[in-house]
Parts: sequence; C-alpha cells; structure tokens
Amino acid sequence: MEPTLRIRENLPGPEDLLIDAEIWMHDSNELHDLAETIVNRQERFAWMVVDAWLTKHGQLLIDKE
Repeated sequence: MEPTLRIRENLPGPEDLLIDAEIWMHDSNELHDLAETIVNRQERFAWMVVDAWLTKHGQLLIDKE
C-alpha cells in the first residue's frame, strides 16, 4: 500500500530528532498511533499529523459529493 502523504520535520533538540511519518489513507487507527508517537517525542508537532489527515480525507469527502 502506498502512503498518501509523508511528513518529514527536523525537530530542534539535543538529539536533533527526525520525524519521518507516513499517513495511510485506509486506517484511522494508524493515524492515532502515529500521533501518539509524535506527541511522546515533541507535543507541539502532533498537530501536523491531524492537520494532514484532515486535509487529505476532507478533500476526499468533498470530491465524493
């Protein structure tokens, strides 16, 4: 299965954390797991996952109408 979107973000910090996350279109449980992982690493970047998912799925819903 192909990822619908990739998020890559360099996070400031002592270890220069890198988030390289794939959001899968078919499974919202994977989104939850991904958001939880990001929140555990760096809270302020968790919104990126939710925003990206809503943008993608919101557009799909609009296109279907």
